[in-house]
Amino acid sequence: MIVLLACLMAGCVAREGAQSGAPANQTSQVVEAAPHYAVAEKPAAFPYGVNALAACVLEGRVYVAGGYGNRGNGRDATMLRQLWRYDPEANEWQRLADMPEGRCFHAMATARGNLYIFGGIGEGRGAGSETREAVLMYDPRTNRWSEIGRLPTPRNRLAAAAVGDRVYVVAGMQLREHLENTETVDILDARTHQWSRGAPLPSAGHGVALAVVGHTLVLAGGTGDMSETWLYDTTSDKWRKGSAMPEYRLFASAAAVGGIVHVIGNRANAPIPLLVYDLAADKWQQAAAESVDTHRAAAVTLHRLIYVIGGEGPRGREISRVSRYDPATGAWAHSD
Repeated sequence: MIVLLACLMAGCVAREGAQSGAPANQTSQVVEAAPHYAVAEKPAAFPYGVNALAACVLEGRVYVAGGYGNRGNGRDATMLRQLWRYDPEANEWQRLADMPEGRCFHAMATARGNLYIFGGIGEGRGAGSETREAVLMYDPRTNRWSEIGRLPTPRNRLAAAAVGDRVYVVAGMQLREHLENTETVDILDARTHQWSRGAPLPSAGHGVALAVVGHTLVLAGGTGDMSETWLYDTTSDKWRKGSAMPEYRLFASAAAVGGIVHVIGNRANAPIPLLVYDLAADKWQQAAAESVDTHRAAAVTLHRLIYVIGGEGPRGREISRVSRYDPATGAWAHSD
């Protein structure tokens, strides 16, 4: 049986009103991830193939929202509204309340116990109708969505991350005369839902990988010079340039463990090395010759393990694979 963790899981997300549509765990083998914490030998696959999705972690669970995919039974891929929650102890996915509208190429972050959805592409004709302005908030205590206002700079293919009560919405493609890369940083105060403007990203782009180390945002790759590293100090509102990546990255995913940023995946048809960045040393290195052959996936850190969910495979189709990486051992576990 899966070993339960009481001390780390004291804050539980309410399950009332949620729909269940997730496969049950089918293995009794466990892998130690942290003191008194254990996970299944392999993570459960996502319920369907999806890319351009968004994910975050809240109170010991992984939340995944939207994306593009869900092919099957003769269906074409569609814009998705679903919100799913993954419990690593039970190794199960559970469906929660749908978003008010489908989105892909959006960003998600958590602050003050809520989930926030920013930007992205929705249903519609033409670039203007597709780029979403409304900011959505999900309250896990009530399993309900609400609209809390508008993103000051509507865009898609963007990134977002929270530091304390402030959420930083960075880069992306903004509708001007055409869809163009933007350098804009919009900051949401999750206490008041008021917006402010941060120092602009020195190099406009989209498809970036973004992670947080302490009070620093680490932004890597993306369009433009796809090997750039930019560091944003949230206390001083200043950017500085970090050392260049060993190779370019586009639509990669990033997750930090113990001050080390892991950049996973790339829009490439060749083996994709796992790159790691040490912020304190301002140094990149290759941690492994291969990571996962996907891009436009989502990556999160939970209990010092990295989960990579979905994405687009090397042949261009959405995938349902969930991969788990343990930086302490260098071991990968894949759902399929």
